[in-house]
Amino acid sequence: MLEPIAGIDPYRLQSYSMFILRFYFEGHRKLIASRIVENTDLMTELKNCAQMLAKCYPDKTVRLVDLVAYDMGYLDVFNWPEGLGLLAEMYDRTILNQAEAA
Repeated sequence: MLEPIAGIDPYRLQSYSMFILRFYFEGHRKLIASRIVENTDLMTELKNCAQMLAKCYPDKTVRLVDLVAYDMGYLDVFNWPEGLGLLAEMYDRTILNQAEAA
């Protein structure tokens, strides 16, 4: 089960077996990045994702973060605005950081 974190109710998600963090980019409708969640601590996963985004998408600005939950053929997508705020603390290429700079 996932550890508690802002915007995510771990008890609501306890029936899912796999999670994916998905990132959408500003100005790109069809370009997304995703990463399979490897442990129960989403904060650690976001730190790993920030490193991946900086390395693979250095010129792209993240505008949205989703948590995708999967179990036995069923897929649910949860919009996670708090995840974007948490990511903005570790990764400066988000729309939240761009708005503060303007």
